[in-house]
Amino acid sequence: PVLLSDNGSGYLSGPFNEYLDLMQIRHLFAAAFHPQTIGKFERLNCTAKAKLGLVIYTSPEELEEAVACFYHWYNHQRYHEALGNLRPVDVYQGRTEQVISRRKEVQRRTVQARRRHNLALVRTTR
Repeated sequence: PVLLSDNGSGYLSGPFNEYLDLMQIRHLFAAAFHPQTIGKFERLNCTAKAKLGLVIYTSPEELEEAVACFYHWYNHQRYHEALGNLRPVDVYQGRTEQVISRRKEVQRRTVQARRRHNLALVRTTR
């Protein structure tokens, strides 16, 4: 596994990097002053702050549960424009083509149904 991070002080600390070494995680740093490198992560953080900041949490456990629910929503329910309006779980599990194919079939059937409906309207107005 690989961790891509910015050059924040929290990512430069000795204990953090020792932990990564212990877990055999390679640490890559984003190019300085190049926010596009980790733009998707920045967008995730912005979305998380916006969603989680709407509630006052009364305990750390309540906040932890809210964060877990947020990440489940973000990865399993939310469609991402950057992923072609797919959910991350679909991309991760290799279902991209299956989802796109299903969407095209639904679109095809919808267009056919609209045509039939419109033709029926034309016939009844004559």
